[in-house]
Amino acid sequence: MNEIYKTLAEGYEKLAAGYRALAKDQKDEKVEMAVPAEPEKKEVSIEEVRAALAAKTQAGKRREVKELLLKYDSGKLSGVKPENYAALMADAEALCFGTADMVIVTDKLVHIIDLKLGKGVPVYAEKNPQLMIYGLGILDMAEMLFPIETVRLTIFQPRLSNSSTWEIAPEDLKAWGDEVLRPAGELALKGEGDLNAGNWCRFCKVRFICRQRAKENLKLAQMEFKEPALLTDNEISEVLKQADELSKWAADVYAYAQDQAIVHHKQWNGFKLVMGKSNRKYTSEEEVAAAAKAAGYTDIYKHTLLGITDMECLMGKKEFARILGALVYKPAGKITLVPESDKREAIQTSTAEADFQKED
Repeated sequence: MNEIYKTLAEGYEKLAAGYRALAKDQKDEKVEMAVPAEPEKKEVSIEEVRAALAAKTQAGKRREVKELLLKYDSGKLSGVKPENYAALMADAEALCFGTADMVIVTDKLVHIIDLKLGKGVPVYAEKNPQLMIYGLGILDMAEMLFPIETVRLTIFQPRLSNSSTWEIAPEDLKAWGDEVLRPAGELALKGEGDLNAGNWCRFCKVRFICRQRAKENLKLAQMEFKEPALLTDNEISEVLKQADELSKWAADVYAYAQDQAIVHHKQWNGFKLVMGKSNRKYTSEEEVAAAAKAAGYTDIYKHTLLGITDMECLMGKKEFARILGALVYKPAGKITLVPESDKREAIQTSTAEADFQKED
């Protein structure tokens, strides 16, 4: 974490030094700048705007497209004035990019830092398409001023205590843009291209009803299962590779079907809505306490120590560390089997816990 903060500080220091040097060089100079001729404006047709907005809508940007139309009219393309078509088109094209949280440009380096506050999934900088797209955009501007030699990409996830950095040469980044990103983008804008299911599906808006995702997960059901002990090692590995995604996919489909049934009154063949199980509750804790005391019962409350998070909030981080830091520890996690792509370091199973997990 300290390295991230140090990088941010160094970036600001270099930026400030650059401005000071620029001011010193130009202090006694009278700089005359040529005013470039205004480029000829290209007429944009309503058909071009409609096609661009349709492509963005198909790409999952329906809400953003609606906001753009509201910006230029009451929400309909037919109400946008022709003189605003070009501006609307430019805004629509910008929807394909996100916003980098911090960009540092020096004489030879572009450093892009992306802050992610979610704590569900660790994300890594190496070959991260989102950051590589940011890098292409910044590189396009930075190379007009500096001979950039390195593009550095950093992801910082403070709520997961995760940070990672990856570097790529500008020529390699541009090659990726030309050979991978551009062809894929052109296909996507035309509604074409291959559908690929994977762990990235969790962020897709149509993950509940996507046919390709269903096909990939149903492959597991097509296996000819025997008793688990009779499966080969390769068969077990295939099951393990798909089991996690299969369970997530099944949960997504179930959540979608239940929402459709409850909210939209959808009838699913072979299923019905029922009331789930529930636990008993007091109608009024104050009245329960009064009645129990009146009957002679006094030991009716539980007293427990505040948990670590609540105690830290009560004391503040510094006081908590000073008073209780030596009394807090983090035990080792439970041994878990994960895919090789997981970034955590592999452990040796010759541990006490592993020994206890062995069957007699």
